[in-house]
Amino acid sequence: MFDFIRYLVRNPSEITRGTRRLSSVRRAMTEFREEPWNQECAWCGRRKKLEVHHIVPVSVAPWLAADKGNMLMLCRKPACHQVIGHNGDFGSRYVENVIEVCAAGSSQVVKTIRAGKSGG
Repeated sequence: MFDFIRYLVRNPSEITRGTRRLSSVRRAMTEFREEPWNQECAWCGRRKKLEVHHIVPVSVAPWLAADKGNMLMLCRKPACHQVIGHNGDFGSRYVENVIEVCAAGSSQVVKTIRAGKSGG
């Protein structure tokens, strides 16, 4: 029993795995993709192979999964989604200030947070 609890603490995405599959979340992501101002990567401006990026990951804040204010379009190029959106590590990090980084056009990721921890 304790091993399973330790596993969940180390892997918070396991708890929220089904959240992305909810119809409300899928619908919100589809609507976000179709909005005219979301037709290019927020970082490089590329118009192909776009993905919806959750600013605060679903594993950290499942209640924000369908919130369009928590979404950003980034392309699949590693320099965009992986580096700008996750600071190079999809599994355990996210960039809290990703909107400011994209708006400034700076290649410097200012702040990262471990997905399992709170704070700022």
